[in-house]
Amino acid sequence: MWTHLPVELWDLILHHVAQKDLATLNSVCETLHILTEPLLYAEIRWTEGEPSEVSQRSPRIHLLLRSILNRPELAFHIKHAHFRSYFVFMHWEQPNLIPSLWQDDGVGSGFTPKEMATAEGLIERAKLCPKKEWREELQRGASDVIIAILLSQLSKLERLDLEVPGQTDERPLVGSIFRQALTSAPSALGLPRFESLKAVDVSVDGRNIYCFHPKIDFDTQVASLFDLPAVESLTISWLAPEPPIWPGRQPITPTLTTLIFKNSRLDENILGQLLAATPNLKRLECPLAYDVEIDEYCRCAKLRSALEQIETTIESLTISVKFWSSGEKDETWGLYPGVVGSIGSMKEYTRLKHLEMPLVVLLGWYPDYAPWLWDVLPEQLETICCRDDMTIFETYKWSREEMLEEFTDYLSGASVLKEFTLSLREARWGERYDSELRQVCEAAGVACRIVAIKPPYEQGENMNRLPRLI
Repeated sequence: MWTHLPVELWDLILHHVAQKDLATLNSVCETLHILTEPLLYAEIRWTEGEPSEVSQRSPRIHLLLRSILNRPELAFHIKHAHFRSYFVFMHWEQPNLIPSLWQDDGVGSGFTPKEMATAEGLIERAKLCPKKEWREELQRGASDVIIAILLSQLSKLERLDLEVPGQTDERPLVGSIFRQALTSAPSALGLPRFESLKAVDVSVDGRNIYCFHPKIDFDTQVASLFDLPAVESLTISWLAPEPPIWPGRQPITPTLTTLIFKNSRLDENILGQLLAATPNLKRLECPLAYDVEIDEYCRCAKLRSALEQIETTIESLTISVKFWSSGEKDETWGLYPGVVGSIGSMKEYTRLKHLEMPLVVLLGWYPDYAPWLWDVLPEQLETICCRDDMTIFETYKWSREEMLEEFTDYLSGASVLKEFTLSLREARWGERYDSELRQVCEAAGVACRIVAIKPPYEQGENMNRLPRLI
């Protein structure tokens, strides 16, 4: 009798059932098999190279592809795909060493000759070049090829989390799927338009801004993501692109409201080109990084010009500034200002509610010539984080007394502000100044936080690839 419950009621019940229990229910009877199958396939999570106790729980991704080759309708159920390879750092220099999934399984590919021919037919139809390399790597069981072919079948995908090894401009296999689908005639190629894909989190070349690879090409790896017709959120780990980043047609992405760069080495020039493509952006998180070996520094006038493109739409803005060295730093590197000028008035940012930015970007390098925070910041701010991360420079002039004076003046008149955060290179500012700042915040009715700035990389992570860090 329970099998005759309305489908809508089953949907409500089964959405609260754990994945492993869904798998059990799936084999009970034909009715439950039909009802649970879309939920079993709705979210796909695969990891490679994790600790054994975790990787044992990961499905065999090539067996999923095999199932879809035989039953293409299964791909319609997949809404969220999560692919992460922890071998990503090992294969920048030698991408052909990407582990074979066949070897990992221990029993060969499991593909019949017909299934392998179907997969090769998808490569042929989609005009994926170079075809010979695609076929060879498919037959070898390279994980990025399997994932790329799998992606080419996920027409109903809504969210994608992707980090796979070996994706240089000499091997842009995953990136080429998006390029072909979004810049060609996808129906003729057997590729989806990804019209449901709203959120993408992709790591193009690693997790660490100080681990750089010179063979990453923006056009083959990242640019096509801005052509996704429904994308609302992009989170990108993308190291160091070479301008101009739009060598041809610049896209306009009106649906994009969130743009987050993690572990990327961008400057204000590249940021300006990116923001030209995002007219409706509401949230931006961007680390700016400069090489002191070649005397790079942050030019606030150019940063201001870049950000002015989103001043009427942005609601949450996070900008950090870091310095690094590609070689042995010169003894005089810290004698010049790391930041030139200041951001100027942000009163036109009429929707901005959250702001995180270095103090010297807001007010300039020299406190004697600095404006008051109240004259810079918009009145409707609800949370602000001032970063004090330039103490590595010998020319850094901001004393604790001068900073406290600025904060006291601002907080005394910030009637809308709910939280004030001071982010330091060390967690403590000094007992006296900590206490005074907290008292000022308390008097203003504002929550106060004093935190340590996150290190640019996890200690010990891939240290053999790190250039000298400032």
